[in-house]
This record gives sequence, C-alpha cells and structure tokens, in this order.
Amino acid sequence: MRGTLCEALWDNAAKFSLLDVIINLHIHDFPGCSINTMDLAAISGNLNILHFLFHHKNQKCSKKAMNGACAYGHLKVVKFLYKFLLLQCNINEAIELAKINGHTNIVTFLEKNLKKQKNLH
Repeated sequence: MRGTLCEALWDNAAKFSLLDVIINLHIHDFPGCSINTMDLAAISGNLNILHFLFHHKNQKCSKKAMNGACAYGHLKVVKFLYKFLLLQCNINEAIELAKINGHTNIVTFLEKNLKKQKNLH
C-alpha cells in the first residue's frame, strides 16, 4: 500500500504542476517517482517538472508523454522531449495527434526536425 500512496503523491504533484512538492519528495528521498510521473508532467505541460525529474531523478517517460504534449499543444514540452527523450515516442503518431487537435506549430516543428533527421542518414 505504501508504494501506491507514494506513487500517487509523485503523480498528483506532476499532474497539478506542484514543483515545490516534487522537490520536497526528492529531498526527502520518497520512493514512487515513475515513468507515469514524467508522462503526467508532460501531458500537463509542466516543463519545469520535466527538467527537474530528468536531471535529478534521471527519469524516463513513455510515448504517452510526447503524444499528450502534442495533443494538448505544449510546444516547449515537445521540444524538450524531442531533444532529450526522442527514443520513447513514435513521431508520426505524435504529429497526427497534433494535427487532429489543430496544433500546427507542433506539426511544423516535428516535420521540420524529422526531415533534418532523414537528411543526416
């Protein structure tokens, strides 16, 4: 039960953009930070929490992070995920989610960078 409660603390702090809570959980070495925590921070558009978890907890994410950031129009989060955590996503799926939700700035960013990537190979 303790693990579930700790995970809920981390996840809710990420979901509701509570960076001060995230920092305190980290300082007091609370267990429970997970891939889901990173995914929720990305979906919520909280770049500060993503930075903190990535740099202090060495935390990874799933494709839900990029897909959620694209679906909700969080361009800064998309750029961060693209730069540091690209391997955890399907770019074509992310582009489609951005298109469906009318986030043309994200579509442009991802398509431009996808072209650059293809030209390097």
